[in-house]
Amino acid sequence: MSLHSLPFEVICLIVSYLPRRKYMLSLLRCNRTLHDTVIHVLYKQDEDEHEHVKNHPMRWLIKRGFETGIQHIISRNNLDVNMPLCSRYYIPANTPLLLAIQSGHTNIVELLLRNGAQVNLDTDMSALGYAATLGDYNMTSLLLQHGAHVDLVSIDGSCPLGCALEYNFASRNENPWSSEACFGRRSKGDNGLVDVISLLLAHGADPHFQYDDKLSTCLHRMTMRPWNSIEKLFRLFLDYGADLNARDSQGNTPLHVSFAQYAFRRVAKAQKEFVELLLRSGADINAQNAKGDTPLHNAFAYRGFPGNREGQKDLVGLLLRSGADVNLPNKQGETSLGTTFEDPDTFKLVLKPGASTRCRGEKGTEVLYRLLTTCLRKQKKGEKQREINTVLIELLLEHVACADQVVDGKCVLDLPAARMYPVLRDLVAVRMAARKTSRGLSRKTSRKALPKKSSQVESSGLTRKA
Repeated sequence: MSLHSLPFEVICLIVSYLPRRKYMLSLLRCNRTLHDTVIHVLYKQDEDEHEHVKNHPMRWLIKRGFETGIQHIISRNNLDVNMPLCSRYYIPANTPLLLAIQSGHTNIVELLLRNGAQVNLDTDMSALGYAATLGDYNMTSLLLQHGAHVDLVSIDGSCPLGCALEYNFASRNENPWSSEACFGRRSKGDNGLVDVISLLLAHGADPHFQYDDKLSTCLHRMTMRPWNSIEKLFRLFLDYGADLNARDSQGNTPLHVSFAQYAFRRVAKAQKEFVELLLRSGADINAQNAKGDTPLHNAFAYRGFPGNREGQKDLVGLLLRSGADVNLPNKQGETSLGTTFEDPDTFKLVLKPGASTRCRGEKGTEVLYRLLTTCLRKQKKGEKQREINTVLIELLLEHVACADQVVDGKCVLDLPAARMYPVLRDLVAVRMAARKTSRGLSRKTSRKALPKKSSQVESSGLTRKA
């Protein structure tokens, strides 16, 4: 007697005694009768025993795109397609609809929606937000056609547009939605994400969204990943009315956030391009956040390039050339440079393109002299001030200043603080060697001159005696 000719109840009993789940799945593939029976047993077991999620038959069928098997389970067991298949603490994508979106099967998504799946179900991340996170244009379009709310806020305060901007980058592990368990290897990359963002904006997504605790907008969220198409995305947001000077919960503008420690995952090219776009578009370069810090304060505090100051120096020079106020203090009374200058326009003048050929000399040297005459104790003990001065000294020497120039009888290299900075040590050593040489020559000259003088005296004396 063949197995499939046995009564349904007997087959169920036999299947339930199989020691491993993989044996059940092998039996499921034999023929249609056994398939229907085994699927029923598997579903009942998981419903009663709350099996581990990766063995759940519904998840197994969704992952492989078996539309007929899924329809059979839904019809035969009167399945609630909005029911979580596991705890959201194990994997956030725990509903059949989210699992189908993760697997990329639009036919399964349509099947679930026809059988009562709620497209705007209140979950950790909405279905539309998940599709946008993956950069899946077809899936996003399908959900929008079935009534997905374009600005639906999930439990964690995220909206679809914010999810597409922030969560997709694979190296971010702070949020569970960034893990491999949620995304697999289905990320579409920059091109897919930009297309999805454009689609969401075309359907009315708000670029000023500030739904989470950070109150960040689309331009704030752009700094969360190293985009390859920054200008395209930036122009897209501007076309839909993005605010260049929008404030988050800390009072930071997008220009402030571009100097945060996590900005662009420390990709210097993307960071510089974003800062240049903001400045060219009219962002407020002297905006102050809740602490009173300006973007120039943040640029000096930035530690994105350990061991390499070229990137930081370029960004600081860019802000100074664009008119950053070096004397603007924060709420603690600290200026961005750590010292106050009577004429902050000096920086704008000496750091202009071409200034090295027009203004090299006294102006830059005077600024350099004033930097090094700041309280020596403060420079020795204050690591932050010393690092700020290092960047400024390199900028001034590169553009306008002559460290060995003597102005009003004073030379920068003669100051005690000059020896503290590696960029000046070689120049100090050269100047000291030159001074020693000149002293030696002067002594030799004086020694040679003295005998001649005495001989003249002696000769004159002899003449008188004679």
